[in-house]
Amino acid sequence: MPGMVVTSLLALACSPGVTLDDGAAQVDTAGTGGGGRLLDSGVLDTGPSDTGLERLPDVSAELFDDTVVHGISLAVASSDMTSLSRDPYSYVPAELSLNGVTWAVGVRLKGSSSYQSVWDKPNWKVDADRYVADQRVHGVKKFNLHNNAWDASHLAEALSYGFFRQADSPAPRVGWANVIVNGDNYGLYTLVEAPGDALVERWVDDATGNLYEANNCDFDVAGCGCFETEENDEGDHTALQALCDVARMPVDTWEDAARKVLDWDRFMAFVATEIGTQHWDGYSYDDSNYRVFHQASTDRWFWIPWSTDLAFGWAGPRTYDDPSCDTYGTDPRSYDMGVFARRCQDSETCEPELLDALQAVADRMEAMDHGAWITARMDLLRPYVQSDPRDTWGEAWFDSQGACIQDLLDRQPGELRDFVAAGGF
Repeated sequence: MPGMVVTSLLALACSPGVTLDDGAAQVDTAGTGGGGRLLDSGVLDTGPSDTGLERLPDVSAELFDDTVVHGISLAVASSDMTSLSRDPYSYVPAELSLNGVTWAVGVRLKGSSSYQSVWDKPNWKVDADRYVADQRVHGVKKFNLHNNAWDASHLAEALSYGFFRQADSPAPRVGWANVIVNGDNYGLYTLVEAPGDALVERWVDDATGNLYEANNCDFDVAGCGCFETEENDEGDHTALQALCDVARMPVDTWEDAARKVLDWDRFMAFVATEIGTQHWDGYSYDDSNYRVFHQASTDRWFWIPWSTDLAFGWAGPRTYDDPSCDTYGTDPRSYDMGVFARRCQDSETCEPELLDALQAVADRMEAMDHGAWITARMDLLRPYVQSDPRDTWGEAWFDSQGACIQDLLDRQPGELRDFVAAGGF
């Protein structure tokens, strides 16, 4: 990623019908936005349904309601726009307006293959307490606005992360927003929860621990120095080093050790859902786009999926001129780049558990009325696609890719079961 500063560990080697509030008079530093209602997302649950944890009402649920398109307005000084054009990954101050409330926030650009300049249609990272301590926007500290540069449907993140959450695999929540920057329509974005404490706290009773982003490296490397530290509650990286040591163990000893350091059921669900949603740009297939979180109180690790805009076999960057369906990452046996995923496929004891997890993915896909979900969201998003002056794709590709996803989900449960019945990996 251009300009990214990577932290070395130890000494190891984001129209019509939208009301935009460009100058709201009220400033809400508490961050509730006057909202506190919990919204029902239906099949694509916004959080764990059976963890036994008692939760306070989550005001952030309104921000990630997937039945609306929010109107978000950003006001950024011209000098700071110039700064972002020169140094896109450093934060600058901005005013963010949403639902009649304005917050002073920090913004910067993000992305690698989806990167676009501040003058085009960039991905935005929003940090609510960058300049105002402990401030939240609708209860959220950080969120991203993704430009869908490689997702013609604008649906992939919302739909795929929903399947991860249904599998009790921690994953971001997603909504949509039409974004205005300094009065200019930047168009339709997905609004994505950033990985961090708030996400983790919805899944475990103690979110104290270290969070790392994989930065184009895998667990087979000699050392963990290419992981970027996002949170370091534990004060050191001892647990990460121990995890990497397990990944380098011989084939005949790795599994016993891995079962002691991984949240095993969640890891099985994570890998199976990557395969089931054909998220080929992730850990198992491509060894990229994921986080790992170490829960200090249990000394267990779990994976958090990321950047699923190419899920459902979509290979936009590689087949830009060919809108055919289901073109990439279709073979479950190809999800073997991540060392733990590969070794599980080869293990007489782990493979059956992974196949059971694949069967569960098939069950959840079959239980979901995905046709109704896709149709409703495409109806919701279509006016914004039509009026987006910066959209990479256009309405024809929007329709084509939406139909491709629906076709894949029609077939995928049966194909996953056939794979298991044929002997699996």
